[in-house]
Amino acid sequence: MTGPHPGATALTLAVLAVGTLTGCGSPRPVGGPATVDMITDSGGYPARRQLIDRATERATSTCMAAAGFAWSGFAGEPGPGPGNRARDGYGITAPAVPPPGNATGGPELAALIGSPPRRATLRLPGLAQYTFPDSGCLAEGRAAVAGDTTAWARLAYLPGELNKQLSQRVAGDPRLVAARAAWSGCMAGHGHRYAAPDDIPAALAGRLRAHPEQRAALHAEETALAGLDARCNQRTRLSRTELDLRRAAVPGLGAARLEQAGELTGLAEAATVRARKILTR
Repeated sequence: MTGPHPGATALTLAVLAVGTLTGCGSPRPVGGPATVDMITDSGGYPARRQLIDRATERATSTCMAAAGFAWSGFAGEPGPGPGNRARDGYGITAPAVPPPGNATGGPELAALIGSPPRRATLRLPGLAQYTFPDSGCLAEGRAAVAGDTTAWARLAYLPGELNKQLSQRVAGDPRLVAARAAWSGCMAGHGHRYAAPDDIPAALAGRLRAHPEQRAALHAEETALAGLDARCNQRTRLSRTELDLRRAAVPGLGAARLEQAGELTGLAEAATVRARKILTR
């Protein structure tokens, strides 16, 4: 078993220092390793997120069954990442699948999202605004795990928005620029010219839109490209470099954002406890 990643202890101390708020009584720290994992979608957080999703699906399905409907949900396997791209590709040209959840309309859809359906809004000042269902079994399932639908929305949307900010902050870092150039050179050495990994799925999606009849051939090309992408990524440590830089940039989000993230960590921990109970019933 390996020890902590170099700099992890210093990073944790930095997050705690930046996230210390003053007020009545002693200063209280917000942040820490679990918060950094959540904001950057790394460490143990992806597994926790998957657990919460599976429990939400189970709770929603139970509600739908009580309403007389056999509903299958949305908590599939984690999406393609550098570790499994060689097997799964990017999810661009795979055969089309139905959207999450199988409610087809009428009474079933009404049971899922309410009749009439209510929607709530989550405003994240300086970041984004989201609307989401606030009635029906979908809302009931989410509330059963997260505590209420607003807590679910905060867990669903705020970490990703903070992660986007981190990605923007580190995009021009010379270490990431060098790793990206090394990755691009690795791909070019095998006859494929792309400036960055995100260019590959974008190009494939454009070709699929232009020639949908070529889906099967494009899928074979996609999996081959994805495998090469994964090998070049590993060789050049591109994803590792980007993640390390994002994690190191967390303190720069500032005390207010870190306080929000610290609160989210508490919500995620409580949701995890509820999720385990739901999944073991």
